[in-house]
Amino acid sequence: MDPWHLALNLYWLWHLGRVLEIMIGWWRWGLFFVVAAFVSSAAQLFVSDDTGIGASGVVYAIFG
Repeated sequence: MDPWHLALNLYWLWHLGRVLEIMIGWWRWGLFFVVAAFVSSAAQLFVSDDTGIGASGVVYAIFG
């Protein structure tokens, strides 16, 4: 994994995730994170033969 990719994922998770956690609460944020990571990894597995860690999918889900 490219260090810049990881750094940007962590940056957006920190900034946007903090706002979302304040809005919906810490346990709903945790549930959102797990579900978004699972769905994004499952979708990647469906279209390719590999799964991701899920942090990018969580960031895209937050943007959505």
